[in-house]
Amino acid sequence: MKKILLIGDCERTAKLIQSALRPLIEVNVAQCTDETSDLLDKKHFDLFLIDLDHLNREGASYCSDLKASVPGKPIFCLSSKNDLSKKVLCFSAGADDYITRPFEPLEMKARIEARLRSLDEKAEESTHISHRKIEIDILSQDVWVREKDGRFKNVDLTGLEFKMLVYLSSHVNHVLSRDKIIHELWGGDISIHSRSVDTHISNLRKKLGPASDTINSVHGAGYRFSPSQAN
Repeated sequence: MKKILLIGDCERTAKLIQSALRPLIEVNVAQCTDETSDLLDKKHFDLFLIDLDHLNREGASYCSDLKASVPGKPIFCLSSKNDLSKKVLCFSAGADDYITRPFEPLEMKARIEARLRSLDEKAEESTHISHRKIEIDILSQDVWVREKDGRFKNVDLTGLEFKMLVYLSSHVNHVLSRDKIIHELWGGDISIHSRSVDTHISNLRKKLGPASDTINSVHGAGYRFSPSQAN
């Protein structure tokens, strides 16, 4: 199921959007930007909707900050202001769409579904992940690591190790918390001790051999995939 995050303190808007998008899209709500930061540490979202009229920060500035935190993820802005300067400011800050009040829930649904569908189509085209030391074929689940002599060697990973590597390598230079990794790989309904992530990461790094330094531990925060910093 796709997940979007509505950011803004308006219960009526939240109910309208949740009603329009159910049951295929899960709508989560963050009433303030601090709550958004907390949710981003724990959950993955496919699209973000900022209610500029009910936000505890200046909208365009926050849109820019959010875009930097979730690169590649679409951001929609919702506002009662229909003037061109406001729209241009938001688009310049990284917004992908701008919807004005009063809005038709079905039109919003169509716009959101169209953008999510476009992302799915692009994702299907991206079946190969390539970095300096690692090559990953998502369809065949093959992984190759560059040895010291420059040749690539196939690495045998478990299904979970493969998913973990794909997840990490799809978020280059992003610090991913243990809770976020658990939610992405195991789901929110399964109880997994955060230290289990350390064990799986350790096993994965051993198998990657010369490319083990692409996965870095960030003290007190989680893990980061940084191929450009590897030796």
